[in-house]
Amino acid sequence: MSKRDVERMFEDVREMADRLTAGEEELATSQLADQLRQSGIDPEALKKRLHEAVKGIAARERAAGRVAPLAVQQAIEQTSPDDVIPSSPKAAEEKMGRWLERFGKGFSLPDQLEVARAYRKSGEVSGSDQADLDSLEEDLKNRIKKKHDGEA
Repeated sequence: MSKRDVERMFEDVREMADRLTAGEEELATSQLADQLRQSGIDPEALKKRLHEAVKGIAARERAAGRVAPLAVQQAIEQTSPDDVIPSSPKAAEEKMGRWLERFGKGFSLPDQLEVARAYRKSGEVSGSDQADLDSLEEDLKNRIKKKHDGEA
């Protein structure tokens, strides 16, 4: 394959990648992580693999007597586990921002929130109401289990 054909092929691949990822720049980190999970990719495992890979690149550069490129150093800082202390105040600030973002994303309300209130132990619930509550509880548990197992 000639050099011009190879360049044309790479340009086609770049254009296709740009079309496939159009609009993803505006997504929040948590939204991207959700999309990865939905497609069967564990974002934390991916982050760990990337971290190990860039650490390997940095080690090879140091072994060759060269300083690791700035992009590699930044990737190591950004993908390091939470228990690793960042080397600069800016990196520490970015890490804290990511940590706080994860704090907030853990709490989300379901699309359809249903509330039922009952005072079972107070004696104010009749036998038929008790049976209705038991039925609602079982239904809710089944729906949660189906949603958790990916059947819904």
